Formats: sequence, structure tokens, C-alpha cells
Amino acid sequence: MHQALAWIGLLYKVEREAKEREPTDYDAFVRLRHELRAERSRPIFEQFYAWLEAELPKIRPKSPIGEAISTP
Repeated sequence: MHQALAWIGLLYKVEREAKEREPTDYDAFVRLRHELRAERSRPIFEQFYAWLEAELPKIRPKSPIGEAISTP
């Protein structure tokens, strides 16, 4: 599960970058965060999802990790 934590860490990094570049205008901040998530977070989520799909057959379905991965 170290790999899963690495993917999650990358997502948190994108969020930290958005906060660091936070504009004074709230609407601009929302737009910036949305753009960063679309550009940076979406590809990470897609890779993370593909990794989870590949890992699922290797894990016992009734294990806590197996249930967490397979829960919609």
C-alpha cells in the first residue's frame, strides 16, 4: 500500500500548490484550483485508478484492503 500512499501524496501536493498560489479574489482562487485539478490531479487519479484495477486481482476480496478497493 506504499504505492497508494504515494499517489495520494501527489494529490495533496497539487492541493498545496493551489493554496500557495492563492489569489486574493475568491472566484479567481476557485478557477485556479479547478484548473490545477483538471491539469494535474486528473492524470494522477487516472493512473491511481489503473493501478488499483491492476492490484485488485492480487488481493483477497474479503480483506480490508480488498473491500476498500472494490467499494464503489
